[in-house]
Amino acid sequence: MPTEELFAQSPPFPDDVPIADIPVISYKGLLSDSSTESEKLFNACREHGFFLLNLRDSEEGEALLKDAVSMFKISNATFDLGQDELMKYVCNPPRDLRGKAETNLELRYKQPGTLKTENGKFDAIEVYTLNQDDVLGFEPNPHDNPPPLVENKASLQSFFHHAHSSICTIFSHLDNHLGLPPGTLASTCPLNKHSATALRMLLTRSQPTINHRIAFAGHTDVGLITMLFNIIGGLQILPSSAENKNENWQYIKPRPGCALINLADTLMERTGGVLCSALHRVVTPPAEQGGYGRRSLAYLVRCEDGGSMRRLEGSGIPGLGEGEVDQGRSVKEWAEWRVGQIMNGEVKPQTMGGKAFGGRTVRSVGG
Repeated sequence: MPTEELFAQSPPFPDDVPIADIPVISYKGLLSDSSTESEKLFNACREHGFFLLNLRDSEEGEALLKDAVSMFKISNATFDLGQDELMKYVCNPPRDLRGKAETNLELRYKQPGTLKTENGKFDAIEVYTLNQDDVLGFEPNPHDNPPPLVENKASLQSFFHHAHSSICTIFSHLDNHLGLPPGTLASTCPLNKHSATALRMLLTRSQPTINHRIAFAGHTDVGLITMLFNIIGGLQILPSSAENKNENWQYIKPRPGCALINLADTLMERTGGVLCSALHRVVTPPAEQGGYGRRSLAYLVRCEDGGSMRRLEGSGIPGLGEGEVDQGRSVKEWAEWRVGQIMNGEVKPQTMGGKAFGGRTVRSVGG
């Protein structure tokens, strides 16, 4: 949720719709090792799987906000090329989504109407996915991309570096609360190792009517953690105790100066279910916002390709229980298996994790 200037370009978010009570965490506080912000962060990661990261009032946060504004401009220029041009870079879901995991996570253009939502209708979302390895120059055979992406490589690189740095700050606090050696979580997703980490630019174009529609079905993210920027509403989460009915879903209200962070399945799995991966979806924006196109950015962080899915060992992470078997798959194998389960209807997406575990010992941090 970048700057006030971008928010002023569309109607305000309404107050008369169900809004999720998502904690707001100060990035400046995390950078200064505030124990208060650190505890708020850990509680949000266990209870909600989502939190807003306030990027204001720190040099690092303001730099990331500036990058996010640039990414919106690049996204606009890319989607404004039109579908005929973008089809030169098309992927083919759901076939590609049932293929190898790296195909799913590195796909470029996804046109609308290619995936079914839970009500049996087709989705309404366009997606262009840009792989981190391509942008940072670690991929020997990079994908072809449209001119706006090629011409703005330096801006894209700046975004990836600043976004990754902020994720590492979050991970440093989670290391502490989970009783892991410093740097453990950040070491699973280094910038200089091949991975399926990517920036997704998403667009739901304005609809002729503003009737409620599911633009992207309920799901959890497969990777480690996701950073999202959006201006217009439409993202919803389902409280963990609620039945999956339309009336139980709650909007996450976009907030200027903030990024929305959500934890994903890999992190939930590797922490023994202590951290939460929450079910979420995208629907028609509420009230007057429904007449506007919805653009968003998602930085999806994945483990390095050669990483393991074995449970991490820390004082705040439960050991394997009776009958439990540790994951023997690599990160790539597990992601492929997980995506296949979902796409083939073998499992139903749902909120997972958030288990209570009292074995943690927290290292002292500043006030």
